[in-house]
Amino acid sequence: MQLNFSELSQNQRYHLLTQTVVPRPIAWVLTENKSTNMEEAASYNLAPFSFFNAVAAEPPILMLGFTHKSDGSSKDTWQNLLEQQTCTIHLASLEQLDALVETSAELPYGASEVVKNNLHLTGFDNSALPRLKDAPVAFACKLHSHQTFGDDIVSVGSGVVFCEIMHIYINDEVCSQNEKGHIIVDPIKYSPPARLGGQNYATMLELQEKQRPKG
Repeated sequence: MQLNFSELSQNQRYHLLTQTVVPRPIAWVLTENKSTNMEEAASYNLAPFSFFNAVAAEPPILMLGFTHKSDGSSKDTWQNLLEQQTCTIHLASLEQLDALVETSAELPYGASEVVKNNLHLTGFDNSALPRLKDAPVAFACKLHSHQTFGDDIVSVGSGVVFCEIMHIYINDEVCSQNEKGHIIVDPIKYSPPARLGGQNYATMLELQEKQRPKG
């Protein structure tokens, strides 16, 4: 089968991408909502993104890909990141998969997925934002840059945000230190869920080690 992407609808392209580019890591992104009531404290938005990956080590950059909400407006995470310039990006544990999926529901701006799903936050050293207490890995990030695709992200389509990592948290139970002082993360103990197409998710089932060839 060979298809011309220019002849496909946006929905068709999306479903082909999400079924072929697999498995994809899932970023669980915490941002702060702008308070809409001066008498109320600001709330936290929490949302999963599977158009996500690490794209650079110097500076350390994570990439988040965005589409719009079902009504055509920009997502809360996009709005918050551009306004607040900070976020906490988590990698979930397998035990958190149900909660992660639940936080993909569209809520009115200001409603907190953290509160709705009874999730617990804890302080993140040297960071303006907290982190999810039970997530095995968390990155405290600041906005590095962003790019939109199309004429207007609110009404047309998509964009990408690049976040620079400032601090990292790793649960001691999934990592150790070798004789050279390198931190080693155990992929089996870590095993965050990954995204496939449709309603499907993947987990770490088999590990194969291959030596890189010497040129």
